[in-house]
Amino acid sequence: MASRALPSELDLNLNLSSTSPENSFSVAHETEELQRVEIKTIFQQALEAGLDCPFAFCERYTCDDAPDPNLKIEGLGGLELPLSELDASALIFACVPERTDSAGLVANLGVWLLASAKVSFGNPAWQRWVQEVAGPTALRALCADCGDAQPDFVFQKLLVHERAFQTMELEVEPDSKVGSLVILLPSEFTEGKLELRHDGQSKQMELAEQSGLLTSVVAAYAGVEQTLSPMSSGYRLSLVYDIVHRGSQPPSLADLESPKKTLRNIMRAWAQDSSARNTRAMGGAPPFLACLLQNKYAHAVAFDASGDDKRLLSVLRSLAQELQFSLHLAHIEVTVKMQGHVENDDSVAWGAEDSMADDSFVSSFTDDGDVESLVVINIFDVEGIPVHIDGLTLRTTDLIIGPNATLSEPDSESWDEAGPSGTLSKTFKRTVLLLWPESSRTLNVRVGDV
Repeated sequence: MASRALPSELDLNLNLSSTSPENSFSVAHETEELQRVEIKTIFQQALEAGLDCPFAFCERYTCDDAPDPNLKIEGLGGLELPLSELDASALIFACVPERTDSAGLVANLGVWLLASAKVSFGNPAWQRWVQEVAGPTALRALCADCGDAQPDFVFQKLLVHERAFQTMELEVEPDSKVGSLVILLPSEFTEGKLELRHDGQSKQMELAEQSGLLTSVVAAYAGVEQTLSPMSSGYRLSLVYDIVHRGSQPPSLADLESPKKTLRNIMRAWAQDSSARNTRAMGGAPPFLACLLQNKYAHAVAFDASGDDKRLLSVLRSLAQELQFSLHLAHIEVTVKMQGHVENDDSVAWGAEDSMADDSFVSSFTDDGDVESLVVINIFDVEGIPVHIDGLTLRTTDLIIGPNATLSEPDSESWDEAGPSGTLSKTFKRTVLLLWPESSRTLNVRVGDV
């Protein structure tokens, strides 16, 4: 039997073009240009491009992929890797406390520093690997656009962490440099989680596993907050490099706000045009946007977004407050019905709530013949207060897809007649985010009698 596209897609594929950096919407477009583009499509493209900023990076290398630096310490000689307890004790004796207070007392026991002038590398391949492999790989992952300027990775210090140190907030790097590149050399330790935070996002890096065998590279932009948790055993040996840009415009965290800037541009132009009561001049901008969320949520007013949905809600809530937009959530049920019959499955007694294999059902409709219906179960604001929205008519064709959202799996199926022929119904329970400019006169929100 010929295969058939499942109705779960609900014709939500907008057939948008690729959103690679080369052809995605640029925030440098003027408002006049933006107004000639369909807002719904541009908004969809912005979401597909992603909202998360690549503010931090981690990669781990085996001994086959990362050379041994052949560390040499002034006054000690060479150190073998992985770092032994005996060598760690000798190395700490040659170091100074990483932090001291105004009285000259140690501010954080268990963290030791050795200046770069007292460290050398006996293996010439190490510096080449840092400058040509580890560093550039990190910059690409951070989407750092260095232009024609050649970035440099300047060795600053060696650090040793031992079990005695407490949870510490690492110093925020100054904006005068691009960021930092930290290379953890093979040295066995346990626990010691690293957390990096920026603009409501958090990345947690567990580097203890196979720490005695792997070389770990961690990079982050200047301005990223970092917290290092205590270790329970062992020693953490790291080399700290500054990422230096020799050009006039070094990449920075501000450059990474482009997804949010894109959405801001879209919403600002949309709001301005709505104020002029000329929405349709923007290439068919809708009176509202309905964005399908990624995760399934119980159809109750209490709402706790997670994953990509949480990030999307956070970004749009901030922009809605800034640009005077209405932001609400709605639980919906979408039902798709197909007429058909079951083939070659005489052993199955079909009844209500029965589910059938995809290859046993033959639709008598064409791909465009499925009957779709959408019912709004309830609507509430971001604080969880139920509301009613006058003038809101929501259809499946109005929906746009949020980050990683899908309608691939129905919540329930039913076969409305016994026997081999009848109608198969598939129901999808989902949540959408509703957004529109407050200047628009199309929709009116009422609280209370809902």
